[in-house]
Amino acid sequence: MARNILVEKMLEWNFDYLIMFDDDQLPMSKDAFFRLLVADKDMVVGCVRYRKKSKYISICKKEKFEKEWAEWMRSYKPYKEIPSQWLFQVDNAGTGMCCISRKVCEFMYKTYNKEPFESKSTTYTKQVDWEWREVGYNTAEPEPKDWKIQLVRRVLSEDYLFFERAISHWFELRADWQAKAYHFGDPIRLEP
Repeated sequence: MARNILVEKMLEWNFDYLIMFDDDQLPMSKDAFFRLLVADKDMVVGCVRYRKKSKYISICKKEKFEKEWAEWMRSYKPYKEIPSQWLFQVDNAGTGMCCISRKVCEFMYKTYNKEPFESKSTTYTKQVDWEWREVGYNTAEPEPKDWKIQLVRRVLSEDYLFFERAISHWFELRADWQAKAYHFGDPIRLEP
């Protein structure tokens, strides 16, 4: 909800860019946000490492599937190594440190009914042969030579869903390898 309000206010106040960063991140260079602005691209993200000295970065590339029928469902793998180009194209990212242009925000705000950032778990259905059941998704008990509908549930956070949708509408997502940040602290769970 907070990200949707930021987009709404950015459009209302006629800003050219929306710059976002998570409150639990520590930029590693003083010019990190400036670098995202001067890139002058549709969407630019910094390279943010996950917590606890992780080797993973919150920029992703599409995962390749070995099974032909699995190509219809997108999945992402985080980069382990940062490419040495200044700006490089990525398939998805978190919004932990990002800069999104006005034209992207306007399009997404109108297209997705004033909620460009939507947290949504999606259940896909696909007809598959019973012999492919070994992949571990939920399927009704198969009978020989019978076809079943397979249900696959994919949960994607609102920032990754935002970028996935924007890219599907031909906007480009770039990452700047010199705009680096780290998550700090340990996450806590609040019980009701």
